[in-house]
Amino acid sequence: MKDCSDIILCVEATEPRSCAHDEFPCDHLICLLPDSVCDGFSNCADGSDETNCSAQFSGCGGNLTGLQGTFSAPSYLLEYPHQQLCTWHISVPAGHGIELQFHNFSLEAQDVCKFDYVEVYETSNSGALGLLGRFCGAEPPPRLISSHHQLAVLFRTDRRINSRGFSATYQALNDTEKPCGPRESSCEDGGCKSLQWMCDTWRDCTGSNEDKCSSPLFPPSELACEPVQVEMCIGLSYNTTAFPNIWVGMATQEEVVEVLRGYKSLTSLPCYQNFRRLLCGLLVPHCTPLGSVLPPCRSVCQDTEHQCQSGLALLGTPWPFNCNRLPEAAGLEACAQP
Repeated sequence: MKDCSDIILCVEATEPRSCAHDEFPCDHLICLLPDSVCDGFSNCADGSDETNCSAQFSGCGGNLTGLQGTFSAPSYLLEYPHQQLCTWHISVPAGHGIELQFHNFSLEAQDVCKFDYVEVYETSNSGALGLLGRFCGAEPPPRLISSHHQLAVLFRTDRRINSRGFSATYQALNDTEKPCGPRESSCEDGGCKSLQWMCDTWRDCTGSNEDKCSSPLFPPSELACEPVQVEMCIGLSYNTTAFPNIWVGMATQEEVVEVLRGYKSLTSLPCYQNFRRLLCGLLVPHCTPLGSVLPPCRSVCQDTEHQCQSGLALLGTPWPFNCNRLPEAAGLEACAQP
């Protein structure tokens, strides 16, 4: 029997799937992107994505747990590779914040950072993700201070222009070490934002003058979300999502469509609608108007398990989810009810 205690999604193949040359086959169904392999988290039920890691995907993502640390883009100061999707998960002791600074920042430039970019997310106590910003070009991002103890830094590149990348440092802060600098604005959540980044395209500093920005040049934060386009997931309680999906290591909705092909045989289950809500909530998560990305609530997973477990067993498929890894509903912005 599979041990799924440390992962959210533990899948059994219903239809074998072939992976691209740079992807890692996981449980015969999901193809992991490079940043999800050897990143300190077991995504495959057999743990194969975290074995023999000494030489694989060096410098592309990882798990950082010290009180301070450094990381950099692959091939930093040379030219970073094309088609990278790297995620660094930063976690310091609860009760601390995190200060994050970028150095020698050089990425492909584009007005809304559509091609090569860095995104920084903070994780609230409920498990919801909040976007602190997306950055590209040669202008270093501002000093970022999160009031939460977990951050995720995502680096994505396309097939076209590449540059020298970046290095970054972080350190844990206690409550007395989180003041904003003289050229920074205080945000309602305890974070700070540089004045040069106020009234940008990201509404990531509530309780500040940024809430009063109104101009065609400064669109609302809904632009960080995108319409749900995966046919199986249309018609849920929400219609916007956000990608890349750093929970399951998928870069686009097109990749989700490929994964869902393996679940076609499950459409005959009496509990299919329950299963659909949970699966879509994980693979195509809810992006809120405030820019938060919400996982499905634990109760959604538990209800689906109760309804579907026996039917899946008849198909020879064990229950593929670890419901305890999902947050419990604890407020409007804690989790989603697809």
